[in-house]
Amino acid sequence: MEGRELSMPISDIKSRMDSGFRYYFAISGEDGDYMVTVAPVDGTNLFAVTMADNRYIHQAGLRYRIWVFVITLVIILSLIAVIGVYLYFRREDRIAIRNLNRQLTLNEETYRITARESDLCVFTYDVETEQIQFLNDKYQNLGLDQSELSVPVLLRKIREINPETCSVIRDIFARADSSEALHSQKVEVWAGGRMRYLQVKTTNLYDESGKVSRMVGSIEDVTDMENDMLKLQKEARTDLLTGAMNRAAGTSAINRMLVQELHPGCVNTFAIVDLDNFKTLNDVMGHMWGDRALCEVVLIMKKHCRAQDIVCRLGGDEFV
Repeated sequence: MEGRELSMPISDIKSRMDSGFRYYFAISGEDGDYMVTVAPVDGTNLFAVTMADNRYIHQAGLRYRIWVFVITLVIILSLIAVIGVYLYFRREDRIAIRNLNRQLTLNEETYRITARESDLCVFTYDVETEQIQFLNDKYQNLGLDQSELSVPVLLRKIREINPETCSVIRDIFARADSSEALHSQKVEVWAGGRMRYLQVKTTNLYDESGKVSRMVGSIEDVTDMENDMLKLQKEARTDLLTGAMNRAAGTSAINRMLVQELHPGCVNTFAIVDLDNFKTLNDVMGHMWGDRALCEVVLIMKKHCRAQDIVCRLGGDEFV
């Protein structure tokens, strides 16, 4: 230690050595500054002394700080790049959403103009508020007296005149949560003093998150079409002269009856009926009276049969 300047008195160094703890102190001289570390060796009275050049320590510390700075700078630049990319795509998304909303607004206005001129009853349904708004005055044909109402109010009005239709109407609006965008449903309602058939078609509209926000739909009165269809179906199953089932419909009904499981103690009765001397009646009185006789026979058979029984004309004067 001769010729060197200590950072603490010799007496302090000796007292710390006697205490048995590790400690540090600096020495300086003509050949440079050094950092001295003194540490006791366990189980002995010896001390381990190390001395390092302060210039090396400073260089190592400087390199460490440079590396920390470089790594920190790289992390900051990476974060800036990630944020920039995110903001760029977010901006593109906002532009796309803005254009989509502009297009939806244009389509909605076009839809409203078309709805006012349409013969259909056109409506929109807001999923969040459960409000229904009719876009033209055709709702009056359905027995409704206001252009805007909620689903509970609509169901209450329908329940007053047609209770069995409520579940169908409720299912239509519940489909706003469905993954299917388009729906079509036929509904029977009592309106205007008669049973009417309505074709309800709906389309789901989605927001930017992919959730259904609204539903637009149309209601078409298909009563005349449905009645014509029922009439055609009845004519296809009915003998036009007598009103009984024709041969094809009667055969199909009998086949269904034969495969049904009967209640214990019950049997099916099957009878074939023909008219005696029917040809003579036609020859003597004419076909008009023969036709009247066939109709009277069917009326008598129906009078003595139950509603679920089958009365069928096989052809000519033969019946089942």
